[in-house]
Amino acid sequence: MSERDKNIENAICDDAGLSKSEAAYIKDCLNAYTAPGLPEGSTANLAAAIGQHMDELYNVPHRRVGIGDILSAAAAQMRFYNAYIWIAALVILLAGAIWTYNTGTASVNIMVAMVPWLGSTLTLYAMYQRRGVWGELERISTVSSEVAVMGRWVIAIGLDAAAALAATLLSVGMGWESSFAALTLSWLIPLLVSAALSLAVTLRFSISAALIASIAAWSVQLAAGQRLKAFYLIASPGDAYWAASRWVGLVLAAALTAWSCFMLRRADREDTPSCE
Repeated sequence: MSERDKNIENAICDDAGLSKSEAAYIKDCLNAYTAPGLPEGSTANLAAAIGQHMDELYNVPHRRVGIGDILSAAAAQMRFYNAYIWIAALVILLAGAIWTYNTGTASVNIMVAMVPWLGSTLTLYAMYQRRGVWGELERISTVSSEVAVMGRWVIAIGLDAAAALAATLLSVGMGWESSFAALTLSWLIPLLVSAALSLAVTLRFSISAALIASIAAWSVQLAAGQRLKAFYLIASPGDAYWAASRWVGLVLAAALTAWSCFMLRRADREDTPSCE
C-alpha cells in the first residue's frame, strides 16, 4: 500500500471513527470515481479555452427586448391564469360603475378608483407566480427573466383593462358618462402607475413591501383628493387639474417601468456565469 493510500485510510478512520476495513472500502469507492488528470500542457490549453468561452459569454451585449418578445411571453403564460380572476375583476368594476351612478358621486368615480387597486392586486398575483414551480420554470427557460416577468405584468394590466373597458362601455352606453375617451383615460393612467409601482417595489424589495406601498399610495389619493392637484391621478374629467394629472401619471408610469426593466436586466447579467 502506498503512503498516500495509508494517509487516506488514517484520515477516514480519525475523522469518522471507522475501522481499517471500513476505511479501506470507502477509499476504494473514492478511487473508483477518480480519473487521472490531463498532462500539464493539455490542462493549460483546456483552461484557456474554457476561460475564453466564458469571457465571450459574459461580455455578450444584452439583446434589446422588443414588444413582440413581451407579447409572446404573455401569450405563452396566459393559459395558466384562471378565468375566474378576470370574471371577479369584471364583476367588481361593473359594480363600481353602477354604484357611482346610483350614488351620484361627482368628486370620485368609484369604478375609476377601483381600477388601480385591481391593477396592483393583479400585478402582485402575477409576481407571486415567480415562486415555487413557476420560479423553477423561469430559471430553466431560454427566455430571459426580463421577458418572462414583463409578459406576466402585461397579462395583469390586460386583464384589468379589459374589465375596465367593459365597465366603461356600460357607463357610456347607459348615459351615465358622456365621453368614452375621457373616462378611459381617467382609469388607464392610474392603472399604469399602480401596476408599475407594484412591479418596481416587488423587484426592489418584496411582495409585502409592494402591497404596503400600493395601499399607502391609493389611500393618500382617496384621502387627499383634489388637494394633490396635478398628482391627483383618479380625478374626474371635469377637475381643473385632470389634463395635467394625465401627463404626470404617464411620466411616473414610464419612470417606474424603466426602473423595473433596469433591475430585471441587471439580474439577468448577474446570473450569467463568469470565471471571476
